[in-house]
Amino acid sequence: MTGPAGATGPTGLTGLTGPAGATGPTGLTGLTGPAGAAGPTGLTGLTGPAGAAGPTGLTGLTGPAGATGPTGATGPTGLTGATGATGPAGPTGLTGPTWNLTTPTVNASGTLTINGTAGSLAPVTTLGQYWIAAPNTAGTNALAATGFLGTSSNNHMDFSSNGIVRGRMMNTGELIWGNTAFVGASFPLDVLTANKVNGGAANNWAVNGMNTTTGGGAGYFDNIVNNTGYNTVEAINHYTGTTNVPAGIMGLHIATTGTGRGGIFTSNSSNVSAIGAYCQAPLTGWGLYVNGDAFTTSATWFTSDNKLKTDIKPLESALQKLMQLNGVTYNYKPELVEKYGLSDRKNIGILADDVEKVFPELIKTTMLQSKISGETRNTNDLDSMEAKTVNYNGLIPVLIEAVKEQQILIEEMQKEIEILKQK
Repeated sequence: MTGPAGATGPTGLTGLTGPAGATGPTGLTGLTGPAGAAGPTGLTGLTGPAGAAGPTGLTGLTGPAGATGPTGATGPTGLTGATGATGPAGPTGLTGPTWNLTTPTVNASGTLTINGTAGSLAPVTTLGQYWIAAPNTAGTNALAATGFLGTSSNNHMDFSSNGIVRGRMMNTGELIWGNTAFVGASFPLDVLTANKVNGGAANNWAVNGMNTTTGGGAGYFDNIVNNTGYNTVEAINHYTGTTNVPAGIMGLHIATTGTGRGGIFTSNSSNVSAIGAYCQAPLTGWGLYVNGDAFTTSATWFTSDNKLKTDIKPLESALQKLMQLNGVTYNYKPELVEKYGLSDRKNIGILADDVEKVFPELIKTTMLQSKISGETRNTNDLDSMEAKTVNYNGLIPVLIEAVKEQQILIEEMQKEIEILKQK
């Protein structure tokens, strides 16, 4: 007998759909039909009859008579008559006085006296005081009273030599010197300005110097007297406010390409104990404030002599306090990096708020100053922000004591291990 039919197998997978056939070519465009015939031109309308002629207007009034014409040209001048005979000579006048003007005198009061011999009405002395340039020291003008040199109008006062203006006293109070480029300019930058009192805030500097030529700088100061005890350059800032704090000395290197020294460069050229740069801090503030990274080719030293210290006490629980600090990686906020000169790199450090809880002595609050550029040289345009700072060097003694405390724990554990091994 025939056995039962086996179970039907599963349906096979559907085959893939074949690609669509290519699109057939577009049919040809049909021909354009002929243009229709032009329609007939309409008939021209009849011309209407001419209108009747209007009446003739009244005759106008007669105008006034015209102006008289110009007079004709004058005829030529007649010939000059013959010269008449010379008249007789007049009588001889009286003999004049015999006197002469002598050398003028420059007086100690600044006046000038015109001298002469008898009969000349001399001496005659000027009313005002004058500054006189003498050819030698014997004739030097030494005023016994306060003199006046300048203008009484709103004009500059120029100083010249060899026909070229070399200096100018501005009508706003500045004294500029040493460059002929300022002639005709309102206020140059590559000259010296001394004793600034009045004028606009755009160049409100007591002394301003700029060198636009190759080599050199705006100024050079060399103290070669070795027994005076005076600094080569001193800068004292008397500002007592708390915002937009200006600097005693501002060093600015604006160039954005190339390599070189910064705005302030100090160097000790001798091999003896000397100071390349000395910065002294007020009661609150910084002896040296750097807006950006600081670099040194040698070590940084800190005062630590015993004879300078008092109330010396050992650090306690250094390891316990150190365990409350956390090392972190971080980046400064992008909007603050450019404004305050913060690092744009990833940094490793600790948080000032954590340090303040266990080591408040290592925290100091400061006012971050915004960066100075060529457009914001006036310190009134600067911005500030309060921020906490950390004395990282102060953590070194903490680390030393923490290692010592940890070493004591290790040695105690080693003793306990040795005792357990003997049992």
